[in-house]
Amino acid sequence: MDEAETPTDGVHFRGALRLLGAFPRQDGAEKRRLLRGGSRRPLGKGARRRQLLLHGRAQGGSRLRESRDGGHHLHQQHLPEVHGRVARLAHQKPRALHRGEARGLPGHAHRGRRGGAGFDLPGGGGQRAREDPHGGAQEGRVHLRFPLRDRPGERARQRIDLREIRGLVPDGLRGRAVEEVARKSGARFVELFRTLGGIGVLNRQTFQEMFTRPFYLGLTLEQIYVIGLQSLLLVTITGITAGAVMTLQFGYGLEKFGGKLYIPKVVSLSIIREMGPVFTGLMVAGRVGSGIAAEIGSMRVTQQIDAIRALGTSPIKRIVIPRLVAMVIALPLLTLWADLVGVLAATLVGMEIGLSPHFFLEKCFETLRFNDYWTGTAKSFFFGYFIVMIGCWRGLNTEGGTRGVGNSTTFVVVMSSIAVMIGDFFLTKLFIEISG
Repeated sequence: MDEAETPTDGVHFRGALRLLGAFPRQDGAEKRRLLRGGSRRPLGKGARRRQLLLHGRAQGGSRLRESRDGGHHLHQQHLPEVHGRVARLAHQKPRALHRGEARGLPGHAHRGRRGGAGFDLPGGGGQRAREDPHGGAQEGRVHLRFPLRDRPGERARQRIDLREIRGLVPDGLRGRAVEEVARKSGARFVELFRTLGGIGVLNRQTFQEMFTRPFYLGLTLEQIYVIGLQSLLLVTITGITAGAVMTLQFGYGLEKFGGKLYIPKVVSLSIIREMGPVFTGLMVAGRVGSGIAAEIGSMRVTQQIDAIRALGTSPIKRIVIPRLVAMVIALPLLTLWADLVGVLAATLVGMEIGLSPHFFLEKCFETLRFNDYWTGTAKSFFFGYFIVMIGCWRGLNTEGGTRGVGNSTTFVVVMSSIAVMIGDFFLTKLFIEISG
């Protein structure tokens, strides 16, 4: 090895192993003789390190103890034999070292350290000596360094081949997944058309029975109270908030362009034509629509609907029509109330931006026409119809016990709100064309 004498095949490197701790250390002449390793010339530091590192630079690693069967010891073998056994071990799978399955070298137990594999030499007492400060091997241990592709843990860092992952999924399973997605998507469209068709059928039956006896006036008045008076506080808060916020937004926005005098006109038109009907419809859809679905759905799952039919009474006549009549009466009135409190709130907020109440109200009355009031009120009539028909149809078709009642309630709130928003667009377009 370099300048030092290279041991021949028949020469034991017993001296070097004694230096590693395989045999008890001795002082004086014996130590100097061991340093020479059977040679007249002492081995240099670099040559000794090359002799000890049989396979690459040592960087720590797993530690294998001496095997139980007391197999051949490294200090009793020739250099070519040891090198051959080390080379065979290095070409094994790295996981074999971690499982303690390495064969051919003393010791199979693993103590996890990355970077290589370390083997205790016999006589070392199973203790680690100090590591060489220059990165050399630890005394009493022979270290192996495997190539990067075979080092434990490096395979996990390699790029994952998506084709291999796809190959793990059977073709039949992938086909079933696609079919499941298509089935669920188709089920949603079927449910949508089923809802529209059911509401259409319910609408026809309702108008057929609306003008026939008997008339349940008491139930209608009760529903007017539930829908109208009990929703009054919610609608009041909604109208005040809408008027105040719109005045602030338009006030600070138009003031930048010198249009401060147009604030009453813009705010009043927005509240009467759009904000009042839409906000009122959304609030009533959330409160009353959910209540209708929950009440009728509970009657459905407890078989009260079947009991009404058994008594010779039409469920539509007794359940649907009173709620529909009450809604188309109460919701336009609630909308007018929301418009009123919205304009009053806008007047009060206008004082904060420098507009007097007299000036604000005067501009509002100059701007608003009868068509504006009529448009907002007519929208509320249609919004109420949408809410009641969706809620009653879903309630009459509720299934699945109490869980089905909860699902019906959620469905009605969502669908009623969507119907209000979409209906507002088409109704606005229709009324603009009618008004010219």
